[in-house]
Amino acid sequence: MENKLQLIKLICTYIKEHAELLANNRLVVTGQGPTPIEVSDGKVTLRHDLRITHEEADVVIFQQMVHVTLTGASSIRVISDDTDVFVLLLRFFKSESLTCDE
Repeated sequence: MENKLQLIKLICTYIKEHAELLANNRLVVTGQGPTPIEVSDGKVTLRHDLRITHEEADVVIFQQMVHVTLTGASSIRVISDDTDVFVLLLRFFKSESLTCDE
C-alpha cells in the first residue's frame, strides 16, 4: 500500500509540474487528498466542486465523469482494467444517455 501511495503522489506531482504538456486537454486528477485538481490550458486548479470523501475509487471516477458530461464535454475516456469500473460504466452509459464513437 505504501508503494501505491508513493506512486500516486509522484504522478500527481509530475502532472502539476508539467501542466503545460496538457495545454489542449482537460484532465481531472484525484490524488491522495479529497479535492481533485484540474489541469487545463496549462494551468492547475483545485476542483472544490468535485471534493469527495468517499474512499472507493470506482465511485469517484463516475462522479467526476458525470460532472464532465454536464459541462458539455464531447469526449471522455475512462481507462481501467477493473471489472467493477466496467460494470459501473455500463450503468452510467445508459442512465446518462452517453454514446460511443469508437
